[in-house]
Amino acid sequence: MKTRFSISEHSHRKAHNIAQILLSRFRNYKGFGNPRIHTIYPLLGPDGAKDVFFEVKLTSQENMDHGYVIVSLSEDYFPVMKFAMRGKTHLEKLVAKVGHWEFNPVFFTPFYLVAENDKGDLLAETGNSPIPFRKRGKERKRKPISYRSFKRGFLRHREQFLKNKQKDCEKAWEILKKIGQATKSQEDYEEDFLYEDDLSPGNYNTITAYHHLSFPRYKQIQPNTGANDQDFWSGCTACAWMCLIGYHDNTMTPDLLRGSHLSNKPSQDDYPGRVMVQLSKHLGTYDAWCVAGPGGVVSDDDTVKGYSFITDKLGHEIKTHYVYAGQIHPQVPAFTEDGGMDSFNLILNYLYLGRPSLITIPGHALNAYEARVNQDPSVDDHYLKIYDGWDGQSLYQTSNGNWTLDPYQDYLNDPFIPYGMLDSAYSLMEVVTRNRVRFNRRSASRPATAEFDGRLVIAYRKVDNDSSNFSIGLIFSADGRSIESERFFAAVGNGAPSIAAEPSGKYLYIAWLDHLNHKIRIVKTGIDSEIVELPSPGIDANENPSIVVHKGSLYLAWQDNILYTPLDLLERSAVPWPNEVGPGVIGNGWMTLGTWRHTLSMATDGLYFYLSSGDGRVMVLDLEGRLMQCGGYDWFHTGDLAGPHLCYFNRTLYACNGYKIYEISLFKKFNPSCPNCVVIGYSCSHAKPVVWPKGVGSDAVLGSFDSIDIGPCLLSAWVDEQQKITVQYHSVDRLYEELDYSGWPQD
Repeated sequence: MKTRFSISEHSHRKAHNIAQILLSRFRNYKGFGNPRIHTIYPLLGPDGAKDVFFEVKLTSQENMDHGYVIVSLSEDYFPVMKFAMRGKTHLEKLVAKVGHWEFNPVFFTPFYLVAENDKGDLLAETGNSPIPFRKRGKERKRKPISYRSFKRGFLRHREQFLKNKQKDCEKAWEILKKIGQATKSQEDYEEDFLYEDDLSPGNYNTITAYHHLSFPRYKQIQPNTGANDQDFWSGCTACAWMCLIGYHDNTMTPDLLRGSHLSNKPSQDDYPGRVMVQLSKHLGTYDAWCVAGPGGVVSDDDTVKGYSFITDKLGHEIKTHYVYAGQIHPQVPAFTEDGGMDSFNLILNYLYLGRPSLITIPGHALNAYEARVNQDPSVDDHYLKIYDGWDGQSLYQTSNGNWTLDPYQDYLNDPFIPYGMLDSAYSLMEVVTRNRVRFNRRSASRPATAEFDGRLVIAYRKVDNDSSNFSIGLIFSADGRSIESERFFAAVGNGAPSIAAEPSGKYLYIAWLDHLNHKIRIVKTGIDSEIVELPSPGIDANENPSIVVHKGSLYLAWQDNILYTPLDLLERSAVPWPNEVGPGVIGNGWMTLGTWRHTLSMATDGLYFYLSSGDGRVMVLDLEGRLMQCGGYDWFHTGDLAGPHLCYFNRTLYACNGYKIYEISLFKKFNPSCPNCVVIGYSCSHAKPVVWPKGVGSDAVLGSFDSIDIGPCLLSAWVDEQQKITVQYHSVDRLYEELDYSGWPQD
């Protein structure tokens, strides 16, 4: 490919060597492949300096655009400024904009390159132009600045930037020369090429946020566009904070934001965009003209206000300590402004715990969600994989011609930067929503919930000191947040309990599996009444039961069995349960479901019973025990719901597979081939995640509760990574649009 100015052989060799050493460091990086250096493009500095900056294009047999490396030959800069393992070079992007190669490529920062003509006029740009050149002053209309004025301002401030990073740059060059000398003499390093076979990949490790493909790819919003009613860009700092909050919302703590989002749109009613603009204003973002127009700038002292936005505007609680297996580890700092290794260590601490970070470099804010770390403690040779909200999400064309986001391709295209470029770092350990409650009780199995006499009741398998776990605890809560009273009783077995409330509010019924005797055990109790054991079915059982009280009768289901008995018979008869299979109707007390794969959950709406199985099926029966045809079948399958827990609430059937809640809409269908058949149609829509997937308790259950301060709610309950019982409340209006947060600005 043609370039505007030549490159000396000596400079070409040094640039090649630096890039080759970097490639050796990433040789065993998963997904990197085996790229080779294809072309080395010289870049001009903003002061016209030559033989300082170079962009190295990488190719492979599989991919002609296998990434790039931006290197510097001046020891005033880092030898590697930026590196990507996929995508076109910045120079190629400039060529696409200008339409030809007849221009001078100028390097300002790793995130901003421009094309100039021979007169020094701006032809095109790529990336985010730095805007740290105007402090916030009196409110006044700022005038656009020319490209030449911008360049002069950049050069005036560049000296200070270089001075701040001098020690980090010196260290990086020392490491590079040490690596070169390990394979060649210093003279050979200066004069000869180093090939991949000459270099060891080194002792490197990669640490990545737990769910990096769920990292949201929000973009900055242009002035007076969509939700942004400001005369300047929404700003890189607000965008980076939104990505950090969005990651926790998508993966660890649902309901930080309303709905689930991986990107924002340039429309006025776009929810993530509206939040970003409010965050921009909260941070005190102000206008400072850059080449692209009025840029949004946040002062260093105001960046930390992202934390108060989460607490004051979103109404959540931030926790920065880390607790695991009952042991409290030293508190992890929330942020550091010391730069260099101090900021890098903070980022590493959070990455080891699965969390990404917000980082700042001179003039820009980004997100870091992966680190490439040299395990040799004497060698500070580390890199960070970053997401830049200026470039934002990429779109990829699918086989049907539509355009969509591709998280894995975005992950491959995101570049690395050397850790020494860091100025500051900010992260989040845990954010607790006001709709989530953690009860300070440890459970050995998934909990069960019921609404009883205006209270939320939680039944759980108590973790005992002798590890036998042969007792069940009951938590009573009037407000759904605090423990009003507790009850405990001996319950031989290790299975999860099931609980059902009598609508009159007189009794609770709890059932569980006694695995030692292979029997289902049942007790009844009230708020203040004693716990009374009831007669158990005489049938052998090997799985936990599901229990429902309906119209004066108690229903038990497990595996492929459903048993039924009136409550008054259960209390006055020594043998209330049937001991043989009836003719296939619940009215006779017992029916079998044939090939049904163990019942996990049971719910009723007064007309039908719904039973879920371990393979994701849901069976529908009427109250007479007859199977209702669902779409032509006796059951329907809920897609990827393996083993869903069911709850009928607010005229809707909900299912939870442990990680996400699904809304199932049921409707009657006419079957022309069988006019007398009742056929149930269904649609299963995807809703919010409910459990942090790294938690021990991946088994979430559903229930409902009329909370004093929230109102009628669907709830999900599970055991978190500390074995603590956790309850999340969801509004009845829509699972996608959660409750309004206190202090939230009006639309």
